[in-house]
Order: sequence, then C-alpha cells, then structure tokens
Amino acid sequence: MLLQGLDYYDYVSSHVKAIARLYGKFSIDPTQSVRLFLIAPSFSQSLITRCKWIDVPITLFTYKCIKLEDCSPENSRRTQAAKLLNSQESDHEKA
Repeated sequence: MLLQGLDYYDYVSSHVKAIARLYGKFSIDPTQSVRLFLIAPSFSQSLITRCKWIDVPITLFTYKCIKLEDCSPENSRRTQAAKLLNSQESDHEKA
C-alpha cells in the first residue's frame, strides 16, 4: 500500500499543474504541496514505522465498518421511495 501511494504521490507531484487545469471546478491550488493520504481499516506497525522515515507528508486514516441491521437492497431508502412512488402512480391510474 505504501509503495502504491508513493507512486501516486510521484505522479500527482509531477503533473499537479495539469491536474489543476483538468479539475478546475475543484479550485486545486498547484502552489500547495501535495500530500499523501492512506486510508485502511488498520495499518501494520512496519508500515507506520516506515512512514516516519519517508520525507513525504503522509497522513494515515483508519475506519471501521458498521453493519446495519438490514441493509439489503430491498430495504434501502431509494428502493422504498421507488415503491411508494410506484404505488402512488398506480393509485392515480385507478382513479
């Protein structure tokens, strides 16, 4: 993960002006230094130790997944809203 992140960091650092032009609506400031963010559920101690010795601004973020009681597609808000809308349209057609 660290090596892949460094590859991306190198690419963005080398092309920051082009990326800023390409994504102009995001107001990227090419004069700001590029930073590397690594995001994972956890990091090995060896990765954390290696990050100390690399002269690149690296930030490590961890996250936790939360399993909801019933997150099946049939019970998603979008599906429920579509069912309600379809039900209302059917009621209007019957009237």
